[in-house]
Amino acid sequence: MDEIRAMLQSSGFTEISVEAKDESRMFIKDWIPGTNLEDYIQSAVIKAYKAPRI
Repeated sequence: MDEIRAMLQSSGFTEISVEAKDESRMFIKDWIPGTNLEDYIQSAVIKAYKAPRI
């Protein structure tokens, strides 16, 4: 999540909010059972603002 924040910030975004959705682990673990994929992938709500170019 820190990497996502850093990428958005370096791209000119401000007021960055990244909120992980813990409930996503429930369905991600069923994608490929036994791989612990849910430890590496997670859904998130990402909000950020960027001023328009003038």
